Amino acid sequence: MMAQKLYTDTIVDGKEEVKEVEVIRSWGDASGKFIYLHLGGYYGYKDGTPLVSSEDFELIKDKVQREAAMSWWKRIGKAESEAYYNQIEEDHRARTGDFNEEVPPESNLDNILYSRYPSGSERPEKAEPSPWPEFFTNRPDWWGQAKFIEFNDWMYERFDEKNIAEPPPETEKTAKTPEKVESKDSKTDGPPLEKTDDLTAPDTQGPTGPGGGTELEQTGF
Repeated sequence: MMAQKLYTDTIVDGKEEVKEVEVIRSWGDASGKFIYLHLGGYYGYKDGTPLVSSEDFELIKDKVQREAAMSWWKRIGKAESEAYYNQIEEDHRARTGDFNEEVPPESNLDNILYSRYPSGSERPEKAEPSPWPEFFTNRPDWWGQAKFIEFNDWMYERFDEKNIAEPPPETEKTAKTPEKVESKDSKTDGPPLEKTDDLTAPDTQGPTGPGGGTELEQTGF
């Protein structure tokens, strides 16, 4: 049977592109679901991505064809599918950034403590850490995995002696304007000095005439 060329839309590096594929056979049902036998002997979806599980082979009604497909799945397909979709999951977790750190053993999750404070507010300097029963009826899936997480209008921070001991980072909200300090020399006990336009102090050391008055220059008449 000759291969047939098909075209499908796909996303490459965040951009939508048209991809050309070559298929030998296809199977589908009334719901619009299809699987394809691609040129090269592998089964997948139209764009060539691996099948999610062997349940997709239920679309193949012919017994001989289905058995051949299942044989391929056990030998090759299952391992390729798991590797492909596990990588997608890891990439997604890396992008979200919430669960990148090493996950403690399941038995230790109950011993991990978190401090809690309202979302949008600064962490208190003394944030008391507590076990999960203090906040929830059942332990959340993220407990022990996320270092910081916002959940139901609360911010949860995993207890770490280092970051709890440090004061919360200063923000515009918490930054204080330095207080104005007045110099003691600037204060006076008496009333303010009267302003005068005469900036020249009176000459009290000039020559004086009899009786202590100022001696005037004599002029002719």
